[in-house]
Amino acid sequence: VKDDAQRRATAVALGAGCSARGPQRVLAIGNTIIDMILTVPHIPVDEKIRVDTKQRYVGGQGANAAQAMAVLGLNVSFVSRIGDDADGGMARSAYQALGMDLTPIIVVPGAATSSAAVIVATGENKQRSILIYDDPALHAPRPAIAAALDDLARRVAAGEFSAVYTDGWQMDLALPIVRAAVAHKVPVVVDVEEITNETRALADLATILIANAPIIQALASSADDGDLRSAVASLAALRAGRTVVATIGPGGAYGAEHGSREVVHVPAVKCDVRDTTGAGDSFHAGYVDALVRGLSLREA
Repeated sequence: VKDDAQRRATAVALGAGCSARGPQRVLAIGNTIIDMILTVPHIPVDEKIRVDTKQRYVGGQGANAAQAMAVLGLNVSFVSRIGDDADGGMARSAYQALGMDLTPIIVVPGAATSSAAVIVATGENKQRSILIYDDPALHAPRPAIAAALDDLARRVAAGEFSAVYTDGWQMDLALPIVRAAVAHKVPVVVDVEEITNETRALADLATILIANAPIIQALASSADDGDLRSAVASLAALRAGRTVVATIGPGGAYGAEHGSREVVHVPAVKCDVRDTTGAGDSFHAGYVDALVRGLSLREA
C-alpha cells in the first residue's frame, strides 16, 4: 500500500470484486501519524549505528486501516485529527489519491500532525520499536469538533454507512459516533490496543471486536480462566449479534460468534516477514471488507 505505483496496481487487482458488486461506504475513525521508518541490523541500546534505509509514509493505526479499505475498493470516509502543517498536507494528499472522503477530517490550526520514528531490525531478530510524538495542541477541545460529531451522527442515522470502524484511539471522537451507530444498528468494528475505562466501554459497544490476544484475555479476565479460546468465546457470548477475534501474530487468529459453540482458528499465511508495521491494521481492513460483503467468520 505504501508505494504509489504498487498501491494503484493492488487497488485495481483487489478492488475489482468490490467494484463489481458496488462499493460500500465505511466510516473509519482513528489516528493519522506520519511514520519515519528506519531499517537497521538490530535495535540499538546506548550505541550508535548506521541506518540501512529511511522512508516516510502516512501511517497511524486508523489511517493504515482506512487506506487499506480504500485499496480494497470500499468508499471510505475518514475521521481523524491532523495539523495545518506540511505533514498534515502530506496525509491529505495520500488520502485524496485513494479517493477517500475527507469531509470529516479535523484540521487543527497551529498544531503539529502526529509523527513517529519506527525502527525496524532486519537481522536475525526481527524486532521493532516505535517512538510517537503527539502534540497536545492537536487534542485541545474545540467548538468545531462538537458540530462535526453532530453532523457525523446525522449521517450515521441516515444510513449512509454500511459499517463503522475505530482503531480504539481518540475516544472523544470515536465514542459518540459509535454510540450513534449502535443506536441505529450499524455494525461497529473495534480495535483496542490499551485497556482504559473508555476502551472497555468501546469494546462493550462493538459488534465485532478484533484485538491481539493479551487484550482479549485482559477484557475477559472477570469471566475467563486465562485460556484464549475461552476468552474469545466468553466475550462473544455477552450480546446477540457479537463477534470477537483474537489475533496472535504468526499463530493466526481465533474467532467466535454469539450463539455458536465453535471457536474458529485460522492459521497465518506463511510468508517471508520483512516488516510487521501495519499488519494488524491491514487485518482489520480485510475483515471490514469481508463484513460488508457478507462473508462468514472463517472466510473473513
